[in-house]
Parts: sequence; C-alpha cells; structure tokens
Amino acid sequence: TVIVVVLQVPASRGTESPRGIGRAYARAGFALAAASALFVIAAHRSIALAIVLLVGATALLTAGEMFASASEWAAPTILAPSHLRGRYLAFFRTAAGAQDLAGPAIVSIALASGGRTGFAALGAGLLVFGLVGDVLARGTTAAPGP
Repeated sequence: TVIVVVLQVPASRGTESPRGIGRAYARAGFALAAASALFVIAAHRSIALAIVLLVGATALLTAGEMFASASEWAAPTILAPSHLRGRYLAFFRTAAGAQDLAGPAIVSIALASGGRTGFAALGAGLLVFGLVGDVLARGTTAAPGP
C-alpha cells in the first residue's frame, strides 16, 4: 500500500496522450511478465535466494499493476470522443468488475493446475496484452475535450 501511495502518481505521468497510454500498457506487460518469471525462478531455490527473488517479483507485480491502472483509467478518458465518454467509462468499469469477479478464480485454477508452466503462460499472456494495448493506444488520437 505504501509503495502505491508513493509511486502511483509518478507511474501515471505521461498517460495524458495515446502514446503515453500505450507506453504504460507496455510497461505493465513487461513488469508483470518479469514478475511471473521471478515467481517461477524462485521455486526450488535456497531460502535466501527465494526471498530475494520473491521480493523482486512483488515489486515488479506492484509496478505492473500501477502502470496497468494508470493506462486503464486514462484510456477511456483520453481516447473517447467527449459525447461518448460516459459509455467508454461504463464499459471499462464493467470490464474491470468482471475481471475482479472472475479473474482470481481463473488465475488460481490455471496456476494451481499448471505450476511453472501456468506462471510462464500467465507472464507471456500479460506481456502480449500489454503490447497489444500499446499498439492499440498508439494507433488512436486523443479525443477533443468537452
């Protein structure tokens, strides 16, 4: 919580343009993929090394969540035409609610049944989604304000 309180505003800087939103999506994807990799690597290591790797993974996971949050709050506000902004925000928040509802169960099942492969697949998927978000955001223009 302290890390987010201190670093969320700096992580959000630059998301006032499509290019910045895309960059935040890409950063989120890379950070989350790196966190997943460190979680995999930490398995079957000495206690001391595992602790270091898990602390690093947690820091990367937090950074990825901050970048994802910044891009997901900025995208419907910056990219939506002003007359459709409410609809864009409603869609993004509804999608986030569905993710909050189903995401933990889906990820838990995938990781519990997939082990290291599940973590690797999760990391790869998050990287792909981050890069796709980058491409999509950069391919748009900022909507004019109200």
